[in-house]
This record gives sequence, structure tokens and C-alpha cells, in this order.
Amino acid sequence: MTGMNVLLIAAGDRAQVEPLSALAWGLGEAGHTATVAAPSRFAVLTDGIGVAFAGLDDSAFIIREELGRAGVGGSRSPYLTEPDLHRWLDGLTGLIDIEPDVVVFTRDAVGASSVADRLGVPALPAQVVPTAPATAAFAALNAPLWTPHTLNRWTWGNTDAAPHPWRSVLARWRIKSLGLRAEEAPFSVLALEQGVLSAWSRHLLPAPPDWPSSAAPLGFWTLPAGVGLTLPADVVGYLSAGDRPVLIVLDDLCRSDAIHTARAIDQSLRATHERGLLMVDRSVLESGPVTDRLYVVDRIHLSAVMPRVSAVIHRGGIDAIAAALIVGVPQLVYPAAEAQRFWAERLTLLGVAPEPLDRLAPRRLADALRRSIARGPAAEHLRGVLRDEDGVGACIARLEQTHIATR
Repeated sequence: MTGMNVLLIAAGDRAQVEPLSALAWGLGEAGHTATVAAPSRFAVLTDGIGVAFAGLDDSAFIIREELGRAGVGGSRSPYLTEPDLHRWLDGLTGLIDIEPDVVVFTRDAVGASSVADRLGVPALPAQVVPTAPATAAFAALNAPLWTPHTLNRWTWGNTDAAPHPWRSVLARWRIKSLGLRAEEAPFSVLALEQGVLSAWSRHLLPAPPDWPSSAAPLGFWTLPAGVGLTLPADVVGYLSAGDRPVLIVLDDLCRSDAIHTARAIDQSLRATHERGLLMVDRSVLESGPVTDRLYVVDRIHLSAVMPRVSAVIHRGGIDAIAAALIVGVPQLVYPAAEAQRFWAERLTLLGVAPEPLDRLAPRRLADALRRSIARGPAAEHLRGVLRDEDGVGACIARLEQTHIATR
């Protein structure tokens, strides 16, 4: 078929952007053109893989540090002001010049489907955790923990509520800047009408019985081994200087958390006789050795470093989960949001991770790390199950079918 021009729009955290970067690489390999549009700080995720990147305003989705520390169920969350939203929407307006044939967007990318509306091309929702369509199999992620099973489907009624405070801003932008009617189709409606691209493996979470086939999980969107990803020389040196370290991925670590957290991690590493590689972002911690057992690094490709570590501690994003499962690395999750806790519980159920942590206390972290490393055989088994799955290829096939059907 004639090559497609695909625009992939994401907002929020790394777990939203890294899968789309892998999908964009796969599209390029299949003879298509792809551009990832995401907050500017994630440009590093397309470095070295030949993927075009369009940086959008960062401020709309950077976590407010003054909300303080947050563990499981904590209050840390993206904070959006009206000026932030205007800058974000201005960035989306600029994406029209890319003239895509198909637009793929995540739920957090407010207004992204309007780009497709303006151009008259398909807008396909993508999700890295189940947010649509509704199901009776489990409650929506933002539902109260006490929700009885019989009310599961009812909890999905307000999953599109997040953009409501900004409806008037979105409506004015659609009318004045894009020449469209005021109302944008909700994510859940598009998921039913167009299908939704679910970026996880059926072995992690199978499709609920009441989901249509157009919502079924396609497999993980990850870069294959050997695509040319490189690690910084200092990181390679640290990895080569001793036993495989534990990887700790805390991209959302607040400045007020950084020193306290690094100290707790160091103490737990000493108790377990492990080394650690701590990946952080927007932190007061500078890259390099913190102690003789802990090394700090800025954002790097998970697919490049994961085969060289003994275990991984992370927040529960699908990017870290996928990278670890594919190479058989045991995991320990320290969730800070409902979606992260959802995946943490799935990993525990599969036997590749212990119960999730609710805080990084040194003794508790050390005990959990030991339990995580003991899950090595289970992680290796699941690696074998996933070996023949090609989530990127399955997604590209869906996009090609959509493109053909709308030409």
C-alpha cells in the first residue's frame, strides 16, 4: 500500500510517550512516515532511532512539586492552568501543517482529536492502561476501592470527566482556530466508534469478555533489540564495573523527595548487597555516583538498559513493565496513581512482582527487593511466552486497515 503519514500525539508521563516512539520507529521500518508530538522534555526518547519529533509545551503536564511527596493513593497529579492549556492548544494547531493521514492520540492529550477533525482524517484513540470502553469485568481506575463487583460497569460513566473544566476553552479554540463546531467527541465515544489501540499484551491483561475485538490488546509497543540505541559512556562504565545493578526508575521524583529517596535506596542496596542505577528527571540529583553503590543518570532508553540489570523498581508505567517482561527482569512497583496500582496488582497476580510498595522506607524496600529478585524464574517464564508477540506490527496492521478504509 502507499505509505501513510501518521501523527502520534501524547501527553502526561513517559509511559504515554515511549510506546508511541516505538510505534513510530516501526511505522518507519514498514515504509510509512511518522511524527511523535509530545511535551518537549521527551525528545530524548526519539534520539538515535530516526523518528521525527514535534515538541509541545511542557508546562501543562509537569507535576506540581509543591503538592509534596506522594506514595500509593497520594495527591501528586498534573496541574493545568488556563495559560498552560492555551500554549498546549497552540502547539496542536501547529501540527496541522504535518498533514497526517491518521492521528493516534492518548487520553491525556487534550484536544488532540481536533487535529484530525480539522483535516478530515481518522482519529484513533490509544491507551496504555484500560480506560475505554466500559466493562463489567473490573471497575474504572478512578473508582472507589470499595466498589462492589455488581457496580463495575456503572463506574465507567465519568471516565471522560477530566477535560470538563476546560470545555469552554476547548470550544473557543475549535471554533476560532480550527473552524470546527464546538464539541469534540469524547475519548470513550471514539473508542467505541473507531476502536482503541490497546498497547499491552494479552498475557498481562486479556480483553474483558464484553469488549469488542477492536479494543483487544495488541501487544507491547517496544523497540526490538539491536535498533542502534546507545547508552552514555559513563553508564556503560558503571554497568561494566561490577555485578548487574538494580534499575530504579523514578522519572517523577520531586526535588523535595530526591535526597531523602536516594538515601533510602542506598541503605536498602547495602542491606541486600546490590548496586543501583537510579534514573530520575527534574531532580536536584546530578548525574554520576551518589555513593559507592548508587549511580544517578538522566533519562535513557529503557530498552537499552533493561537487559543489563538484575531487577527494576519503577512506578508502574507500561513502558517499564513491557521492557522488563520482554527480557525477563523481575519487578518491584512503587505506584503513585490508580493506573500504576492497577498494573502493579496484575504483575503480582502473574507472580513476576511482589506486593507493591506504599513508601520507600529502607527496611521495607530491602525486604521487597529480595522478594522481587526471587521472582526471577517467573519473569523468565513469561519472557518465553511473550517471545513471539509483535505489538507494534499488530498496531501497524490496524492503522493500515483504517487508512485503506477511509481513502
